[in-house]
Amino acid sequence: MNLKQWQEKFGVKRIDFSKIKPSGKEEQHGDDELICPYCESIIEYESEETEDILKGKVYQCPCCEKWFYASADITVNTYCTPMEDAVLQSRRYIEDTYKHVDSCEALGIDWEDKQYGYVEWSVYAEYAKPLFENMEKEQDG
Repeated sequence: MNLKQWQEKFGVKRIDFSKIKPSGKEEQHGDDELICPYCESIIEYESEETEDILKGKVYQCPCCEKWFYASADITVNTYCTPMEDAVLQSRRYIEDTYKHVDSCEALGIDWEDKQYGYVEWSVYAEYAKPLFENMEKEQDG
């Protein structure tokens, strides 16, 4: 299947950076807790999640249901960045991924019928999907 077919099958949409604006919200810092950068709710997490947070992980706030990107340092101070800002901070990585996939497509590479472990899916799952869901929540009020 070609890239377009693969994207349609799995519902992968790309980020249009011209439509992404900084959130205007401040990054929230917590000690052994996550603080939603949108509604500022304190979110507790299980100790088993610490390693994931140290690597950086997308979370959904149980109160406002918006997605944010959580990261931490070894002292487990968390940094919950609004998705718009996380996307803009990672713009070069995302655009480089899109260019790489497009050049593979131009060379005629067939895409396996798998969504996991694939670079386009990773960018979609980590950045685009949470961003698009937040944008829908903004429109819904």
